[in-house]
Amino acid sequence: MFRKMWTYSNRLLKLFIPKFGYTGRTVAALLVFLCGVVLIDNIWIREEAFEALVRIDPMPRTQELITQEHYVEANEYLSFFMEYDYVKTSHDAVTLYEEIQEQCSLLNTRG
Repeated sequence: MFRKMWTYSNRLLKLFIPKFGYTGRTVAALLVFLCGVVLIDNIWIREEAFEALVRIDPMPRTQELITQEHYVEANEYLSFFMEYDYVKTSHDAVTLYEEIQEQCSLLNTRG
C-alpha cells in the first residue's frame, strides 16, 4: 500500500510540477503522502466515534412523565425521538405517542 501511494503521488507530481528536481519532487511527494495519511486517520477516528454512540430508549422517561401527569413534556420528549427510525418503527412508542397526542388535545380543549 505504501509503495502504491508513493508511485501515485510521484506520477501526479511529475504531471503538475515538472520544474522541480528530484529532491523537490520527493519532498512534495512526502507532503502529499502525509496529507493522505492524516485524512485516512481522521476518517477512522470519526468511524470509531460513531461506533461509541448508544441509542437512547425514550420509553422509560416518557412513562415517568406520564405518571407525573406532565403530558406536554412527555409529548415534547417523545416527539423528539419519533424522528429516528428505531423509535418510529417501535409499535409501543407509536401507540404511546398517539395516546399522548390525544391527551394533549383534550387538555387544550379544556382550557
